[in-house]
Amino acid sequence: MTIHQLPFLDVFADESGGNVKTPQGEYKKNGQFPVVDQGKSLVAGYVDDESRLCGTGRPAIVFGDHTRCIKYIDFPFCMGADGVKVLRPKIEADLKYLYYFLRQLNLMDAGYDRHFKYLKRVEVVLLPLPEQRRIAAILDQADALRTKRREALAQLDSLTQSIFIEMFGSPVSNPKRWQTRTLEEASEFFAGSTLPAGVRYSQQKAGYFLLKVSDLNLIGNERELISCNEWSSSPGATACTCPAGSVVFPKRGGAIGTNKKRITTRNSILDPNLMAIWPKPECLELQFLYQWFSDFDLQSIASGSSVPQLNKRDLAPLNIFTPPLSLQRKFAQYVQAVESQKQVCIAALSELDDLFTSLQHRAFRGEL
Repeated sequence: MTIHQLPFLDVFADESGGNVKTPQGEYKKNGQFPVVDQGKSLVAGYVDDESRLCGTGRPAIVFGDHTRCIKYIDFPFCMGADGVKVLRPKIEADLKYLYYFLRQLNLMDAGYDRHFKYLKRVEVVLLPLPEQRRIAAILDQADALRTKRREALAQLDSLTQSIFIEMFGSPVSNPKRWQTRTLEEASEFFAGSTLPAGVRYSQQKAGYFLLKVSDLNLIGNERELISCNEWSSSPGATACTCPAGSVVFPKRGGAIGTNKKRITTRNSILDPNLMAIWPKPECLELQFLYQWFSDFDLQSIASGSSVPQLNKRDLAPLNIFTPPLSLQRKFAQYVQAVESQKQVCIAALSELDDLFTSLQHRAFRGEL
């Protein structure tokens, strides 16, 4: 089988010029024609002006000049205003094959610099056209399996909320007229402070996690947590520790807008940008509190004119309904069952990701 390598500009035509570009401020939530920009979402918004269609709606590859996002677009679309490169082949080649080839490239990350100049230096691996189509079909099938797993995970994420509403009703309207308490009555609050010295986590059995806002995504995947204090007697540890099974969240600055909440898996020390609430066992079960709190918009109660901030006084007066603990524990059992299924899906998705990477690697070396 013959394999060729051609310069990027011999394979791709940049057809970005000459199209009407739509500024983000003009996006609509609904409309006749989707707008594709350099963001992560496939479609960023909509417009109704047919004159904005890019290239009469022909399929194309869209490259984010700043973000390095690569999208395969097979429907009529309009261009976003900034950093959008529309690419179509100038030779006889399978567009989906070229899309997968670009996806597997490891372009350098130059921050918010423009990256198209780096993409133009690439040599494109070209196989015979029937082989391109065969490879594209194989990768399509493998990618479709990954998509189904992600969709299953998303459904499991929403299932927990559905179970909560079914068992307890809306936390806003409390239609089942459960007894209510203030959050201060039903939980304890923990505020962050200066972190003591720590060491990298390596499965130590003792000690505290040292948590920053950037660590919130690592909770539950502790093998990647980069800050853990090995010694429970570390100076300052007792003054600002929260117990395992606390709901931790950002309390300062733009991080509040992320609305992230996580459950601590070990006694933890929080930095000044975090705070936590711990359910009093006579009032609340942890998973019940977490689900009640997970959909709560932190920004809606943040104070501060220039820098948003949350304090105990903002959270303490909030009313939380408190159904019987037996029902809360039953809900926790349902959550555990859902989480078990999620772990199965996550493991399967990881295997599919590895398979897809292997297929790509072999495909563009002519070994598939």
